[in-house]
Amino acid sequence: MSQSSLILSLPYIQQNQAQKHVTHNEAIRALDVAVQLAVLNRDQTTPPTAPTPGDRHIVAPAAHGAWAGQDGAIALWDQGVWTFTPALPGWIAYVLAESTVIGFDGADWHPLDTTGLSPTDLQNLPAVGIGTTAAAPNTLSVASQGALFSHAGADHRMTINKADTPDTASLLFQSDWTGHAEMGLAGTDDFSIKVSPDGTTWHTGIDIDATTGAVSFPNTPPAVDYEVGTWVPHLTFGGDNAGMVYRPSWHRGKYVRINDVVTVQAAVVLDAKGTSTGTAVVENLPFAAANTALYYPGPTIFISGGQNLNGPGSRIIPNAQVQLYNTTTTGMSLLTDANFTDTTNLKFTLQYTLV
Repeated sequence: MSQSSLILSLPYIQQNQAQKHVTHNEAIRALDVAVQLAVLNRDQTTPPTAPTPGDRHIVAPAAHGAWAGQDGAIALWDQGVWTFTPALPGWIAYVLAESTVIGFDGADWHPLDTTGLSPTDLQNLPAVGIGTTAAAPNTLSVASQGALFSHAGADHRMTINKADTPDTASLLFQSDWTGHAEMGLAGTDDFSIKVSPDGTTWHTGIDIDATTGAVSFPNTPPAVDYEVGTWVPHLTFGGDNAGMVYRPSWHRGKYVRINDVVTVQAAVVLDAKGTSTGTAVVENLPFAAANTALYYPGPTIFISGGQNLNGPGSRIIPNAQVQLYNTTTTGMSLLTDANFTDTTNLKFTLQYTLV
């Protein structure tokens, strides 16, 4: 007759054995370790300093001290000493520190799947709800204070795919189930960010062209392009200014450009008008005008020291030039050299749009 059981090696009481209680108690102690196996932890390599009788641990690999050489065994603190029970393949234990069920495969302990599901059971599910109930069209629904998507060793990329260009692939931000912001590919392949006060009326703030990468701000006023500078007005008669002498301190001009609108100021004081004859024109405007034949009447122009002047005015003509004219009760006539003297003082302010 064998002296111990086949599986747990529990000692049998032998015929005519003395002190039978010793053998019986030894078997009970072995059962007390293995039955309903629950251990405090499985990650310790040395015993605790103040164990409580009945404490059980699974000895972690590379143990030392009083646990040396007992890797994977169940350590029991009983009657002031550590006793060790080697695990057999198929044993199951509950680890209290981890709230985890583990199993022994003959070499090591591993966590067990206690759900009763296999990996294939989690494929092609009609809906998944985490903390909530999922329903179409939100067949994946999560109710939580946060969601974490992390890498599995290197990169991590989230993909939102749509069927075709007219469809939508986007992130929608809601407040009390009303949409107030959305970014993505909304009905086009261009990337856009838009907002809404009520979830119905939407305003696009940023639009990025999918083909060129050009960025536009559809609802942002154009930026102000501002420039200030100086220019030198050239007074000519018939396209020439032979012998003309300007007073140095009064031969200058300034301009202010705001986007495509230019305001120019000019001052021309003659010390000699020269010998050229013909129509009076001020040339060398700082920018070409968008339109010509634009009239700017008397209040914008001042001429003194001239001859036969009633209501002087000006207009823009091609090649960035200002044509001067005189108005009377009978009509308008262009100014010529005859209207100027050697002491004429010409000042004007004009505003026009760029080409």
